[in-house]
Amino acid sequence: MTGFTIFYRESVFRGMQLFCVLLITFPPSKNFETYLHSYLQQKTTQQLGRVDVMAKYCLRRLAFIAKKGPRGKPPTIAEIETASVSISDHHHFTQLALTLGIV
Repeated sequence: MTGFTIFYRESVFRGMQLFCVLLITFPPSKNFETYLHSYLQQKTTQQLGRVDVMAKYCLRRLAFIAKKGPRGKPPTIAEIETASVSISDHHHFTQLALTLGIV
């Protein structure tokens, strides 16, 4: 693997982490929602780095938060850290969602 490939893979992973954390708190604008959904849908087939798992989680979160609206309060530091650390493990996604009451 080249340095660029490793950098790209890490960048995609970090971007997906950010989407996961943001979609816990607030929905995208209506203008951006369609583009975000399309981007996440494309990533559901990218298995490298468990991006597919994160994209599927984000799609579920996007559907939920688009319907329900913003959470009303910012996430705590602990919630952000939990989401960031456990982002690649589906079991942790479920636990996080149950803890936040978003399922």
